[in-house]
Amino acid sequence: MPLGLILGIGRTFRRKRTSSLDILSPKRAPRGFYKGKNCQPTGFHTRKGGYVVLQEKLPNYVVPDLTGFKLGGSIPNSIGKLSKVEVIRASGNKDITGKIPEEIGECSDSTVLGLADTRISGSLPVSFSKLKMLQMLSIYTTMVYGEIPKELGNCLFLYENSLSGSIPSEIGKLKKLEQLFLWQNGLVGAIPSEIGNCSSLRNQCWCYYY
Repeated sequence: MPLGLILGIGRTFRRKRTSSLDILSPKRAPRGFYKGKNCQPTGFHTRKGGYVVLQEKLPNYVVPDLTGFKLGGSIPNSIGKLSKVEVIRASGNKDITGKIPEEIGECSDSTVLGLADTRISGSLPVSFSKLKMLQMLSIYTTMVYGEIPKELGNCLFLYENSLSGSIPSEIGKLKKLEQLFLWQNGLVGAIPSEIGNCSSLRNQCWCYYY
């Protein structure tokens, strides 16, 4: 058999052994393929070449800080699909407009939400009350208006907006509330006495509270 034919057959067999699944496999990927650190499978391959992701195997994600990245547009409703993301921080992007979608309440693992110094508008969504893991809510110097939701995080930076109504008495339930900044809003009424129940409160400012 001619040497060229033998070499050609050898190349063919080598090609057949390399499938798209092999390339994506953390075990058979080329050296230049980033496999991550301590990666675990998040699902399984199907016989037809597909891949099924199992939600219970997805890890929690902490996203990079997107502060001042010159982002624009509105916050999509699909943000609710980021249920495993712990940090949503996009402050300082003055071209972000529109309302905060109610779907943000589906980001159940979120601990930090930062949308300060943007052009978002509308009222704070009621779905914020679903964010049981939320520790810091930073939405100041925006075009947000309306009343303060009854259940929020432990660090509230809501100053320099157009919030109205009164501070809800339910704020006294935030036993871990550490910081509260509400100045320069259109809030009315007395400061609720229940705030005395916030035993962890260490920083607060009522400047220009009227």
